[in-house]
Amino acid sequence: MRDTIFMKNSENKLVSLSETLYQKEEHLQEIIANNPVLLAGEQINPDEPRKWILISREMGVPNEENGGAFWSIDHLFLDQDGIPTLVEVKRSTDTRIRREVVGQMLDYASSGSLFWKVEDMQKMYTGDLCSDLGLSQEQCDNYWNTVDSNLKLGKIRLIFAADEIPETLQRIIEFLNNQMQNTEVLGLEIKQFTSTDGNQLFIPRIIGKTLQASGIKGKKNSKKWDRESFLKDVYDSSGEAMRQLAEKMIAEFEGMNCRIWYGTGATHGSFVVVYDKADGTKCQLFSFYPWTTGCFVELYFQYYKAPYDTEERKVVLKRKFEEILDIVIAEDRLNGRPSFAAEKLLDDERYSGFKEIIEGMICGYGVE
Repeated sequence: MRDTIFMKNSENKLVSLSETLYQKEEHLQEIIANNPVLLAGEQINPDEPRKWILISREMGVPNEENGGAFWSIDHLFLDQDGIPTLVEVKRSTDTRIRREVVGQMLDYASSGSLFWKVEDMQKMYTGDLCSDLGLSQEQCDNYWNTVDSNLKLGKIRLIFAADEIPETLQRIIEFLNNQMQNTEVLGLEIKQFTSTDGNQLFIPRIIGKTLQASGIKGKKNSKKWDRESFLKDVYDSSGEAMRQLAEKMIAEFEGMNCRIWYGTGATHGSFVVVYDKADGTKCQLFSFYPWTTGCFVELYFQYYKAPYDTEERKVVLKRKFEEILDIVIAEDRLNGRPSFAAEKLLDDERYSGFKEIIEGMICGYGVE
C-alpha cells in the first residue's frame, strides 16, 4: 500500500498527495540531473553537507587505457572534496535492481577510477567551481589535482538511486560500505508524491550509512602538507638522493619567484610549482610527487597559459622535454598532464636542461 501525505495550501486547507511510482527510469534520471540537491548531501555528511557539480549524464566508461565508452553510468557528479560520485538509477519495479545493478556499478567504478581522465571531466564542466561548490580561490586552483588523486586512490562514492530500495539491495549496500575503506556505497530513495491538481513532492532518504562505515569513512581524508613533511614523505618513498633532488628543486624554483603549493593528499604529498603573473593569473608549471612505485613529475600542459596555450607552442615544448629527458609524450597528452619518472632528473645534465625549459617559460610568462 502506497503512503499518502498532506500539504496545507494557501487557503489553509489540506491537500492530499499520494505516493506515485515513476513512469520511466529516464524521468528520475532527469530529475536528479536537474536537481542535484536530491542527492541529500546533508544526510551523507551532516557536519559538512555535500555540494555537487554534474559532470555528465550517461558518462562513458572505458574498459581499457585510451579506450572509448564501453559502458555508461547514469550520472557522474563531483563534490566539494573532489570525490567522484557515480549515480545509477533503477525503478523498484525493475528486477535488475536486486543483483545485476550491483555488478554493473562495480564494473563502472573499477574501470572509471583507472581509465577516466581528469582533463576530460574538466572540459565537460562549464560552471564556476568557487561559486558552485563554495570553495576558496586556492581550493579552486588545485581542485582538479584533488579529483585526480581521488581517482588514483579509488576514493569514490557509489549511489544506487530508486523510488524504493529493496531490502536485499540494502543488505548488499551495507556490506560493501562496511568492507570498502576508500569507497563509500550508499542507497538513495527518492519517493515521489503527487496531488490530483498536479503538485509534486520529492522526499530523498539515504540508506546504508552504518555506524561501522561512518567510523571508517569519517576519518579525515586529506592532510595539509608542508615542506618538512613532504620531504620526509619523499625520503620514506624513494631515499635520500630523491629527497635532495626535491629539496633542490623547491629552493631553486622559489628563487625564480615561483610559489610552491604542497597539496592535501591523504597518503602522499606533492608540490606544485606556480608562477603568479602581475595581472593575477596563476600559471601552474609542473608537480612533483612520491607514489608507491617511486617519484614522478607531471608536466601541466593542460594548465599552461598564454603564450604557451596554443597547440604550436605545446608541440615545441613537448619536443624540448622529449629531447632533454629522453621520454616520449603522446600527442593526445598535450591537453593533459603527462608524467615521467623523477629519477631522470638525478642526472645533472638532464636536470639542467629541464630547469632551463621551465625558466624560459617563467620568463615568457613574465612579459606583460
